Amino acid sequence: MTEVKAELVGSVWKITSKPGDQVAEEAVLLILESMKMEIEVTAPRGHREGDPGQGDGRGQRGPGAGRARMTKPAQLLLEHQRLVERERGLRDNIERANARLESDPEVVALEETLAAARAAQEAASALVRELDHEREAHGTKLRAREKELMSGRIRSPSELLQMSEEVKHMKERFAEEEDAEMKLMEDADAADQAVRDATTQLEEARKQSAAEEPEIRSELATWTAELAEVEAERDAIWEQVPPATQGAYSRMRVRPAVAQVINNQCSACHVTVTSSGMQKLRAGDELVLCENCGRILVRD
Repeated sequence: MTEVKAELVGSVWKITSKPGDQVAEEAVLLILESMKMEIEVTAPRGHREGDPGQGDGRGQRGPGAGRARMTKPAQLLLEHQRLVERERGLRDNIERANARLESDPEVVALEETLAAARAAQEAASALVRELDHEREAHGTKLRAREKELMSGRIRSPSELLQMSEEVKHMKERFAEEEDAEMKLMEDADAADQAVRDATTQLEEARKQSAAEEPEIRSELATWTAELAEVEAERDAIWEQVPPATQGAYSRMRVRPAVAQVINNQCSACHVTVTSSGMQKLRAGDELVLCENCGRILVRD
């Protein structure tokens, strides 16, 4: 009896045969799991299974060791590509989380709103003060002209008529200024309310931001740890890719460079793969490129 050994380290994920089974040559005996890949261990020749559960748990086979069916280069490239995409997503998440911890966009927007409201408040108050000053000056002048008109010192009828008209116009102007001042005071009250509302909203947003910070820091720590794992796994996968395949992948201009074949079609451009292309994919001895988009193809 001979031990069946795999060509790399992994955990036994599934045993596909049982004692007494008649196993054909190249039949899958068990499936290993390593670095999120499934690796099949096949029989070197046809035989009847012994007891895979004896001894230390390693299955015993007939004469000759089985071999692990290694993952094909194109499949390694696909896995590497997925890890690179995941890495990019994690980096984006980390960047957004760090930016959020440095400055909450909602808080910044409300701070700008409050600053604008305060500027409008100050402008409205300044207009009220200015018009109030002018109206007070006009009121003083009006009272003086009325007093002069009623004093009896003016004897000329034409002068009396002229002064009466002048006082009349001054009263009309004074009334208009009072109406304008009332409108400005209403605007100033609205500006005051806008400042109060903006202040309340900003305080609430700051409290909410502070309450969310622990969760963001927790997510940031999780993403950072996962990023380290993804980078390590990405590098480990890349090391398994043959140098020639690495070079071909690096020279690819189209991105993503690898596409799965689903229902005999390239999943990127949806063009049907030729029969010869499918045969090459099944053999797995060389890289197969999509004749339309130029991507490296991988069977689903």
